[in-house]
Amino acid sequence: MKKSGDAIILVSSDELTALTKALSLISRIDLPHISVPTHFFQLDFTDCERVAAQLEKLLSNETAEFTLTLDPRTNRIFLIGDDNLKLKVEKFIAEAEAANANPDELASQASQKWG
Repeated sequence: MKKSGDAIILVSSDELTALTKALSLISRIDLPHISVPTHFFQLDFTDCERVAAQLEKLLSNETAEFTLTLDPRTNRIFLIGDDNLKLKVEKFIAEAEAANANPDELASQASQKWG
């Protein structure tokens, strides 16, 4: 059970982490004086689901808070996060798109660089 404003939200324990992250982002977004950096990435040659899965793994060690959302219908990835994360995501996607590379292979190379 989680209280958000005037509402009480009941969720299963499997969803609690995602809900907590979403409520954290909502609290940041609902404050007009805070700028929330948002970025869209259109993928043309690689599958956004595979790229997003690898990006989640790569960015999991980042200290900055972020959210990656994907839209398989349009093959786009949406990032809420700071400009440093944007640059890393942009570079990873550019490398994957340029070579039409396997995101899994690129992720292992990127994790060594980002380490």
